[in-house]
Amino acid sequence: MRYTIERIELKNFLSHIDTTLPLGRGITVLVGDNGAGKSSIVDAIFIQLYQPQRSGEYPRGGIRNLVNRTSPTDHALIKLGLRSQASTPTLLEITSKIPRQGSREARVLKVVGSQKKIIARRPTEARGVIARELGIHAEPEIYKMILENAVIIRQGKLESILDTLTSGHDGVKLLKTLFGVTAYREASEKIAELTLAGGYRVRGHENIRKEIENLQDKIRQLKRSITSIQKELEKLNKEKKTLEETLETMTKEAEALEGDYEEYNELKKEINKINSKIDNIKREIRHKKQEYHAKRCQQLKKEYREAMKILNNAYIDGERVDILLERYTSAKRQLEQQLRDMEDHIRKLEKYRRTPLQSLEKELLRIKGQIDSLRREKERVADTIRELESLKRELLHALREAGKLLGLPSTPQLNTATTVMKRLHEEIERLEREIDSKTGRKEELIRESSIMRSEAKRKKKTAELLLQGIERSEQKCPMCGRPLTTDEARHIAETLLKEAKVLLEQHEKLLHDARLLERDIEELKGRLERLKHAHTLLGQAIEKLKEKEVTPENLDEKIAEADQVMQEIVEKLNTLENRESTLHKELGRLEGLRKTLLEKGIDPDKTTSEELKARYKELEQELKEIMRKLEETESKLLEITGASTIDDARDTIKKAEQARLRGQSLLEKCTRLEAEIESLSQDLEESLKELDKQSERLKQVEPNAAKFESLQEEIKRLSESLQEIKTKIAAKEELISDKKEEIEKLQKEVNEKEKIYRKARLLYQVARDLFRRAEDILFQERLRLLEEEVSEILNEFQLDYNAARIRLKERKLGTSELDINLVSRTGVITPIDSLSGGERIAFALALVLALNRLLTGGVGFLVLDEPTTHLDSVRRRELIKVIEAFGRSSLVDQLIVVTHDREVMDAADVVYTVEKDPSRGSIVRRIEGV
Repeated sequence: MRYTIERIELKNFLSHIDTTLPLGRGITVLVGDNGAGKSSIVDAIFIQLYQPQRSGEYPRGGIRNLVNRTSPTDHALIKLGLRSQASTPTLLEITSKIPRQGSREARVLKVVGSQKKIIARRPTEARGVIARELGIHAEPEIYKMILENAVIIRQGKLESILDTLTSGHDGVKLLKTLFGVTAYREASEKIAELTLAGGYRVRGHENIRKEIENLQDKIRQLKRSITSIQKELEKLNKEKKTLEETLETMTKEAEALEGDYEEYNELKKEINKINSKIDNIKREIRHKKQEYHAKRCQQLKKEYREAMKILNNAYIDGERVDILLERYTSAKRQLEQQLRDMEDHIRKLEKYRRTPLQSLEKELLRIKGQIDSLRREKERVADTIRELESLKRELLHALREAGKLLGLPSTPQLNTATTVMKRLHEEIERLEREIDSKTGRKEELIRESSIMRSEAKRKKKTAELLLQGIERSEQKCPMCGRPLTTDEARHIAETLLKEAKVLLEQHEKLLHDARLLERDIEELKGRLERLKHAHTLLGQAIEKLKEKEVTPENLDEKIAEADQVMQEIVEKLNTLENRESTLHKELGRLEGLRKTLLEKGIDPDKTTSEELKARYKELEQELKEIMRKLEETESKLLEITGASTIDDARDTIKKAEQARLRGQSLLEKCTRLEAEIESLSQDLEESLKELDKQSERLKQVEPNAAKFESLQEEIKRLSESLQEIKTKIAAKEELISDKKEEIEKLQKEVNEKEKIYRKARLLYQVARDLFRRAEDILFQERLRLLEEEVSEILNEFQLDYNAARIRLKERKLGTSELDINLVSRTGVITPIDSLSGGERIAFALALVLALNRLLTGGVGFLVLDEPTTHLDSVRRRELIKVIEAFGRSSLVDQLIVVTHDREVMDAADVVYTVEKDPSRGSIVRRIEGV
C-alpha cells in the first residue's frame, strides 16, 4: 500500500502559528526566501514520520526549541495526513503534541473506508506502527537513515550521497546498512567471537576437534601399549620362574667343584710363566741367529775393501766424478731448452712484425659502426612488425567475437571490419528497442497483477467477514450495510471467494508471463552487453590502426613490406658480423703472440730479430763448452770403474758407497752374537723340563676346573638375566599403572572438549551458513535491483545515459568498494567520477528515487529540501529538467520540492509561496494558474 501526503497542519510550530497545507499528487513546489519557514515544514514531516524518542534526535537543537516563542499557548501541534492509493481508501493521520515542558504526546489514527481505529497512542508505539504502515521493516537507526537518504533529502544531501558511495568501503557500508544486511554480519561476527568454557572461541572450533582427535589417538595408542605390555609381562613372569629353578640346581653343582678349580688356576699361572720364559728365550735366540751369518760376514768384508778402493780414486779436483756428471748433464738440458725457446721467440717476433695491425683495427671500428646502425634499424623495423602483428591479432579477435554474435563466417576477413562495425551498431540499437518494449510490457503485467492480487485479497477478506458475521448472526451487505439473510450472506461470500480465486489465478498467470518476459529481457541484456563489448573492442582496434596511418584493408600489405625490409637488414647484418668475427680472430691471434713474448721478457715493439739471433749464438757457445766438460768427466768415470757404459759406471759408484756403509762394524758384531746364542740355548733346555712336569698335573684337574668355570659363567649369566627380568617386570607394571591414569585423565579431557566442540560447531555453522550467506546473497540481489531501478529512472529522464552499472569490486585485505558507471545510449561506459555536474545531480536524484522504491513498500512521495543550493547555473538547469521529467513519468506519485530558487516553479504542477509576516508568522499561499 503506497501513501502520499494529503495535508499538513502546523500550530505554534516554529514560525508557523496556524498553517494548513493541502498536498496532491504530482510535483508541488514550496518557494520562499531563506528564513521564511519552508524548512520548518520539512522538519514537521520528519518528526511525524520518525517520531523521535530523545531530545537529541529532534531538528533545531531539541524539542524545547520547536514551540513558537511568541505563542500564548504552551505547546505546538503537528498533524500529518497520509492517504493510500489502493482501491479501498485508507487515511493515516499522525498527530503530535509538543509541550514546552513535559513529554511529547503522539497518536496514530487509521481510517479504512468508514472504519476508524487508533493504532498507536504513545510516541514509543507510533514509530514502529508508522514504519510498518510505510512498509519499512528496520531498526530505528536504519529507519532514520532510510528516511534521510530515500524519503526526505535535506540540503546538500544529493551530493553527499554520491560522495559516500564513491568513497571506497564507506559506500558499501552505507548501502548494506540501508538494505538491512549488516545485521547478518554483526550477528555472525558476534557468534563467531563468543568465548566458551576453557577459553575457546566459536571461530576456532576446528582446533577443538583436532585437539579431541589428538587426545583420542593418544588414548588408543595408550590402550594398545597396555595390551602389548601385559603380554610382555606374562611372558617375563614365565621366564623368571624357569630361571630361578635352573639357577638353584647349578649353584649346588658348582660348590662341589670349587677346590679343583682353584688348583687348576694356580697350575695355569705357573705354566704361563714358564711358557712366557721359553718364548722369550726362543725369540732372543732367533733374533741373534738372524743377526749372525758367517759366510755373509766374509762376503761383506770383501765387498767393503773393493768399494773403498773405487771410492778413493773417484775424485776430480776434490769433487766426486758422478756428482760432476749430473751437474754437467743438467746444464746441457737447460741450454738445449733455451736454444729451442729462442728459436720459437724469433719465429713469433718475425710473424708479429709482418701483420698490418693498425689497418685491421680501423676496419674493425668501421664495421662495428655499420653493425650498430643496422641493429638499430632492425630493432625499429621489428617494433613496427610487432605492433602491426599485435594490431592484426586484436582486430581479428574483435572480428571473431563480433562474428560469433552476428552469425558471420568463423574465419574473419580484415577488409570486412567497417561492415561488421556498422552491423554491430544496428544490432545494438535493435536490441535496445526490443528490451525497452519488453520492459514496458513486463511493468504493465506487474501493475495489472498487483491490482488483481489486491482486489482478490479485498474480495477474500470481505467474504471472510461475511462468514464470520454468519457465525455471530450479524451478517450485513459489505457494500450498502443492509442486513442479509444467512443464505444471501453465504451466497455472496461464495461468489466473492470464486471471484477472488479467479483473480488470483489471473494474477499468477500475469506474474508467470512477467517472469518469462524478465528472463527474455535478461537474455537480451546479456546479448546486448556482449554486442557492446564486441563493438568497443572492434572500435578500439580500428582507432589504433588509424593512429598508425593503416587501414584494415592494407594491414597485411604493410606487414609484408616490413618483413621484406627486415630480411634485407638481416642479410647485410650477417655479412658484416662474419667479417667482424674474422677480424676479431686475427687481432686475438696477434695479441696472443704479443702476450707470449712479453711473458718471456721480450718487448715485440722494441726488440729486433738480430738481437735475439745474437743471443742464440751465445747460448750455442755455452752449450759447446758444457759438452766438452761432460765428455771429459764421462771418460774419467769409465776409467775408474772399468765399466763399458756410463750407466754401468754410475751403478758401480753407487754400490761401492753402499758396501762402505755396511762393512765398517761387521766383524765385531759377528763374534759377540756367537757367545750370546750358546748361553740362551742352555736356559731353554731347563725351562722345557719344568714345563713338562707342570703340564702333567694340569691335565689331571683340567676337566673339573673347566666344568666349574662353565657353571660359574652360566650362573652369572642366569643371575643377570633374572635380575634384568625382575627390573623389566617392575618397570612394566609401573608403566601400565601410569598409562591407565593417563587414559583416565585424557578421557575426562575428551568428554569436556566434545561438549564444547558440539556447542561451538553448532554456533559457527549458524554464523557461517545462515548469516553470512544470507548477507552476501541479499546484498548482491539488492544491488542488482538497485541497478535496474536506477536504469529505469534514468531512461525516464531522457538523458544521454539510459542505464547504470552498480557492481561490487573486491579490494586488497578482503575489503570491497562500489564500481559505479553509466552507460550511454550508444554503449559508451562512463565512470561516475567522469560525469559533469548536471549529470551527477541527475544520477544522484535517480539513485535516491531508486532507494525510495526499493527500501519503502508504502512511501509514494519524495521530499527535496533546497536541492539547488550551491549549484551553478548549468547544474541548476539540469536539475530542473530532471524534476520536469518526474512530472512526465510515473516514477513517484508525489514530489515535494522546498526551495528559494523560483526557476524551479516552471517544473511544478502546484506552487505554494512561503512568506514571513512579523505579526502572523509564516504564511503559505497557493499561486493560482500554475
